[in-house]
Amino acid sequence: MHFKPFRLFSREGEITNDSIINRYVNEFRVHFFSPGDHFSNPYFQEFSFINEDSVLNISKAPIVEARRTLTGVYDLFKSRSNIFLNDTNDIHFALMTHKTFHTREPAGGIKYFEWESPVYVMKRQNDSLFLAMSKYIIVSRRDYITSFRSDFFNNVLKDEGVKSLGPTDTLLIQVFDLAMIKGSE
Repeated sequence: MHFKPFRLFSREGEITNDSIINRYVNEFRVHFFSPGDHFSNPYFQEFSFINEDSVLNISKAPIVEARRTLTGVYDLFKSRSNIFLNDTNDIHFALMTHKTFHTREPAGGIKYFEWESPVYVMKRQNDSLFLAMSKYIIVSRRDYITSFRSDFFNNVLKDEGVKSLGPTDTLLIQVFDLAMIKGSE
């Protein structure tokens, strides 16, 4: 894993005070990765390129084929699978640069959302793949009560998404590239 420095946000924007950032990092370190840690999520273990525009995720059955739909610093690879949602207010979606859901409103029907899943945000360099990953924790402190939520996503962080945080929320995020190195055959 190739780590970038931790970043800390409130609803108003980024907090750049190193002592405050370090205090949050030290308090919640157990929820983040350190150099040498193994990324054990079963859905991100083994990928195979078919060609420049197609990739297989062979980490876990069923095998997923995804096709490149967008190129850039990181390319976007989408499968043809959709999951139906009735709500897209989750902070997860607000923090992602690449939108992975679409509104559907059939004639005379009820509006719903289709979430494209799985979608992979990655770049290829020689025989290695690098997946754009973000591990985060949202901490809420109020009236001597601390609550938090920890999760991760494969997408590029969208800084403007922090406007979706609650008034007492603080977001600590660790952005990194998950390297998938070609094994010996």
